[in-house]
Amino acid sequence: MNQDEVAFHGIVALYDVKSSLRGGIQLVLQLMQEEEYHPFKEMRKSTKKLTVIYELFWKIPGSEEWFKEEVWFMGYNVTNTAGAKVRFELQDDDAFQRFMTLPVDTDLKIVMRELDDDHEAVNQANRKRMERAVKKGGARCRETAILCNNETFQRFANIRGAVEQTQEGAAEYVRKIVGIDSRRDLDYDDAAWDRFNLLVRKPFNAWPGRNVDHH
Repeated sequence: MNQDEVAFHGIVALYDVKSSLRGGIQLVLQLMQEEEYHPFKEMRKSTKKLTVIYELFWKIPGSEEWFKEEVWFMGYNVTNTAGAKVRFELQDDDAFQRFMTLPVDTDLKIVMRELDDDHEAVNQANRKRMERAVKKGGARCRETAILCNNETFQRFANIRGAVEQTQEGAAEYVRKIVGIDSRRDLDYDDAAWDRFNLLVRKPFNAWPGRNVDHH
């Protein structure tokens, strides 16, 4: 499989599988790390489609036998007590029976790729480039741009490693420290915004040189 087609891969746990007339055949997977739900969160935000279809490849770790299912993404849920779970709808009874033979909490190694309307694999690298191209900066981006235009902040960034004491130097410092490609990302990534406040804003507010007159 082309790595650019991989939408998600990792170890998950089987949380639930059930069938009902109203809800169809539902598969619920427990993610090992809460932050692993981010690809599904971004998918829900970026796509206009009501249904996102994935090709799910899975096996039990240690086994050589892989299974392939078509699943429809139904949503995700994150709580402080139960962690992150992702819900899918299975499309055939054979898949339902395969999962029903497994005990709850069985670890599964999975690889997923998104399918388009023609059931062709979606290139995730191209998707991310397109998403970055259409992103518009919001309040967080504007607030950060104002900060980077501040000469005092430019001095602060320069002391801490910015290449030059300019607006662009300060902007590059923010992107590097926070781990983003663009300040626009701050409006779409809550974790990045939290990092900005912790690693940039908080140290700058506490910097003694902030209140020194350099003119």
